[in-house]
Amino acid sequence: MRKLGIVAGLIAVVAVAAFGIWWFLLNPARGLFPKKTNPLSVTPALSSSKTASKSVGAKGGEVALTTDTADFKLSLPENSVNVAETVKITQITGIEGLPAGAEFVAGVVAEPDGLLLNVSGYLDITLPAAASTESLLGFAYEAGGQNFHYLPVRISGNTARLPLTGFSGYGLIEIPEYQVPPYVPSTTASQAKQYIANIVQDNLREDQPLDGETDRRIINILRGWYNAAVKPGLEAAAGDDSALDQALREYIEWWQLVGFLGYDEDLGKEQAEAEGLIERALTHAADESSRKCVANKDVDQAARLVWLAKIAFLFDAGDPEGIYDKALNCANFELVMTSSISLEGISSSAEARVPLFIDRETLLLEGSGTITESDLVIEGVSCSGAQTYPITVDPTLFSAAGSPGSYDISVPITIDSSGATYTCKNPGSTLTLRNWEWWFDDFDRLHEGESSISERGVTYVIRDWEHVGQNGVFARKVYNRGSTENTTFELIHKPQN
Repeated sequence: MRKLGIVAGLIAVVAVAAFGIWWFLLNPARGLFPKKTNPLSVTPALSSSKTASKSVGAKGGEVALTTDTADFKLSLPENSVNVAETVKITQITGIEGLPAGAEFVAGVVAEPDGLLLNVSGYLDITLPAAASTESLLGFAYEAGGQNFHYLPVRISGNTARLPLTGFSGYGLIEIPEYQVPPYVPSTTASQAKQYIANIVQDNLREDQPLDGETDRRIINILRGWYNAAVKPGLEAAAGDDSALDQALREYIEWWQLVGFLGYDEDLGKEQAEAEGLIERALTHAADESSRKCVANKDVDQAARLVWLAKIAFLFDAGDPEGIYDKALNCANFELVMTSSISLEGISSSAEARVPLFIDRETLLLEGSGTITESDLVIEGVSCSGAQTYPITVDPTLFSAAGSPGSYDISVPITIDSSGATYTCKNPGSTLTLRNWEWWFDDFDRLHEGESSISERGVTYVIRDWEHVGQNGVFARKVYNRGSTENTTFELIHKPQN
């Protein structure tokens, strides 16, 4: 019995060992991404004069910089940024704290620092013709030098191409006698990129394909990255809107490197799975933003919904048009004006309501309504009568600029008035006034500096609105001139289901 027990125990040990070997062979990237890390921080020095900048919008663009040591070109494809950004690159002149044996070659800092791209871009670094490219590695760091890590690069002639999904520091180092760095970057993405750079430190060259074993190692790392961070992040985002941004960033970084290295087909199964998870996550996020917009009168959700629609379109996932409709429904407003003016013994009042909506093509807010002028009092004598005339809010873009809580909102308002008839009764006499527009004339006198004449009437630009964000009031502008004028404009947020 004892011998049988020993034999059974040995069989069990062998079985466990065999299973362990089999499991490791099928999961060679397991354990590559430790949670306990010791990232490297470096200290870059920047040039005070070698810099270039350019405004880049939805159509994409390039920013180029020529220096004595290298030429740089940052390329951003279409839809890589949500709104127009001033993209700036500044030459890095040196870096302190590099790993042992590494020598700085060239690099730039891309700004705005920390900006994340919807679609990945590239940084091309062209070295002098006589420069050696035999021992080059790419690098990246974050937030002024934190989490320094290696990047794989593609070499074509004397030009090195680095992939990038966000803005910070990027460049090239030279390591003549390569050794695996002793530090561990802080994120799964940066760990994976460094592992792959370690494997292909002899460079990814246009005319030198990697051998089959190296391909398998890289694919295993990319698959391990997907299973360790990309997939769990997207699964979490499918039920938690707050997890979406980080999940999409992780996915974009992963899929961009997969394409950069040419392993699209090898990881097609993972990509198909990711697309399904992204669709679920976008649908959930859009529903949540729409709910918050209606329930909380949160107009900021309109901008998020527009962004979600753009992401759905870029990734061909979910229902971009349906999400866009939610954004338009969220961005419904009403302009409400109440005003009373008293000048030279004559007082009058007016009120207006103008429904505002986002035009689907221009994404500008516009609308039309009516102003009702009434309550005319001349030297203490009340006059009956009222008039209405059209008021139009020309297409405009509300932009939140400056400190939180205050908004610079320019609202062009065109008023067309043709005058009205008032009957003023005093004891013993009746006075009829024709073609008068008391409130309009007095308002125009007080706001002369904000007006211009057009074919449709007089246009006023109301600036410096105060953000309110309570009880459905998005913003308010008040003109209080004591007993002379009390005029209030309010933007009422009226989201639709």
